[in-house]
Order: sequence, then structure tokens, then C-alpha cells
Amino acid sequence: MNRIKNAIQKIGTCISLTHEGITTFGLGVSYPVRYQQKTFGNISNTPQGRTENGRFTLFTEAEFLQDARYGDIISDDKNQYMLLWKDMYYSASGSYAKACMKIITDRE
Repeated sequence: MNRIKNAIQKIGTCISLTHEGITTFGLGVSYPVRYQQKTFGNISNTPQGRTENGRFTLFTEAEFLQDARYGDIISDDKNQYMLLWKDMYYSASGSYAKACMKIITDRE
């Protein structure tokens, strides 16, 4: 049973990947990257509700990003993003890819 694939299919949205002039389609879940907690000595700063400017995280099936490289374009129905990096995960619950993207066009 591939629980991760089932979750992406239930809550994911349609996305496309353009790699070397070829466009493929799949499902993914994306959201803005949050600032990390910063500690200065014994003072801790935990911002809430702020996002890393223009950065988004994408979760999708591992096969979708298998051949993707830095600079490839990922699109959803609203925006286009440039792929910055990806990590591939394989487990008994299924496989998935986590990617960091930077927004390049905002159609909202």
C-alpha cells in the first residue's frame, strides 16, 4: 500500500514540469517556506506567519521529479517556479520527492 501516493492524489493539485523542452504532468502539494527559528545567544526569535520570500516547497511522487534538474520550470494553474533542489525519499510507505522552488511568475 502506497500511503504517500494516495495522500498526494487526494490533496494534490495538477502541476507540470518542463525539462529539456519536454513537459510532463503530475500531482503535487506546494506551500510557502517558513522562516526558521533563529537563536542569538540566549535570545530566540520564532517568527509566525512570515514566509521566505518567493520560496516554496513541493511534495510529489518520486517518478515525477526523477530526471528534473536545477533550473527546470514547474508550473501550476497560477504560477511558474524554478527548481532549486530536490530530495528523493523511499520507504515502506511509498516514495516521494521534496523540492525547493523559487517563484518566477505570479499570475494572481
